[in-house]
Order: sequence, then structure tokens, then C-alpha cells
Amino acid sequence: MIRYLTLALTLVAAAPALAGMQGNLPTPVQKLPAYPPVVCVAPNWTTVPCASRAPKPPAVKCLRPDGTEEPCESRQATPPLTTPVVKGAIIIPSMFEGVPTIQVHGEIVSGDETKFKAAIKDLGFPSEALVYLNSIGGNLEASLAIANTVWARRYHTMVGTKAVCASMCGIIWLAGSTRWAFATSHIGFHSPYFSDKRISPGGAAVIGAFLAKLGLSDAAIRYLTEAAPNTMNWLTAEKARELGIDSRVGTQPPEARPEPMSNTFRYRTSNTSNVEPDGPL
Repeated sequence: MIRYLTLALTLVAAAPALAGMQGNLPTPVQKLPAYPPVVCVAPNWTTVPCASRAPKPPAVKCLRPDGTEEPCESRQATPPLTTPVVKGAIIIPSMFEGVPTIQVHGEIVSGDETKFKAAIKDLGFPSEALVYLNSIGGNLEASLAIANTVWARRYHTMVGTKAVCASMCGIIWLAGSTRWAFATSHIGFHSPYFSDKRISPGGAAVIGAFLAKLGLSDAAIRYLTEAAPNTMNWLTAEKARELGIDSRVGTQPPEARPEPMSNTFRYRTSNTSNVEPDGPL
């Protein structure tokens, strides 16, 4: 007992000295082990940092119709949907008030003569039909082919209210057995030309020969082909009468639409009181 008491007193007496000694001891520092830098090996056996490489995603699988898997890369991508571009004039066979009608809208290009004949076929090759024109003209050969078809089948032609029928479209209008227009129709002519705007003498000769076949006078043919390519000779009722170009001009009722749909063709057949031979085309 006395021995334990003596040890305790000794420790109490030595405590300050032990505390001072402990304060002078260095604090241990924990060091992490040094690891070598992580590198990856390139195909040519050179080392590159792995950080420069993106992780490769897992292979994507697609299902076959039988339920088995296959890599999606083996499938051909579906092409995007595109809207078909309509080339050339829009030629529509239709019936209005029982009258077969072929509508021609837009610029005429090579091949439209075939579309025009297809429209006649769709209508059952009618012996009488109306060709409605709303076009700035276009390709000479295709337009002349349409005009020849109109002339050979003795179809009637018409330019609707506020519609434009210029250049080769006007030649098609002239081919009609009966040529119809309205006070607000615009029918114009000029000389044929090449793509660089040079006048085509050969084209003028071909058009002149066709107009002569229609029975037009030399003065009329000259007027219809003499305007420069960048100008237009607009045909009026007065000028048509002066040149001997037979045509019919109808006045459209206020309730009728500008399209040649309902109240136009019957002017020729039943409503002759609406004919105005001296009005503008």
C-alpha cells in the first residue's frame, strides 16, 4: 500500500516535467504513398493520358422482328421525309357544271404537253372541253404542242378574271375554237427569246407559222411577236377587233368567284347578254 502511494506521489511530482517534454516532441505526419501517373497505351504503343480518352459507351442493341438482338449500327438509317417539288405547270382535269375543263396554272416546261394529254385522257377524251389558262408562259416547244392539241380538238380557251396569260400562254389561248376572257383578264405577247434574252428568229418563225395556220392576218402576227423579250404587248378588246382576232369577253356577276369555276362557260351557251365585244381583255 505504501509502495503504491509513493509511486502516485512521484508521478504527480513529475507531471509538469512530462508535460513540457511532450510539447517538444515532433507531431507525426501521415504521408500517402506516391502512385505512378495513370496512362493509357495508344495503338502505336505510345503512352497517352487516359483523361484524353472518352469512355466507350456500351453497344446499343436493336431487336429483329423475331425478337433476337442485333447492333443498331447494322441498320440503314431511315431517310428524312421530303416534300416533292412540283416541276412545271399544274394541269388539272375537272368538271364544272357538266363541262370538261382542263386548268393550266404556272410556268409551262418541257414535258407539260404530256401532262396535258394525260388530263384529256382522264376526262375520257371529250369532244368538247374548256381550257382555263393562268400562266406566264414558258417553254416554246411544250406550249406549241399544247396549242396544237387545243386547235386540233377544237377546244375552247379562257383566261379568268384577274388571271394572267402571257407569252406562250397567249398562243395557247389563241388556239381555242372560242376564246374567252373577262374585263380584268391580262393577255400579253412578246417575241420568243433564248435564255440570254436574245430574240430567237427561228422561234418567231415557228410561232408565226402556227398563227397563220389559225387564220390570223400578217398584221396580227406582227403585233403578237414584235415586242422585245423584256416588254409585253397587252391585248385589248379594241386591239383584237382592229387585228381581226375573234374573241368573246364576258362580264362576271359580282357574286361569282375569280376562278373559272361556275358562271363562266355558260356565257357562251346560254347567257349571250353578258357578252361585251368592245370591253378590254
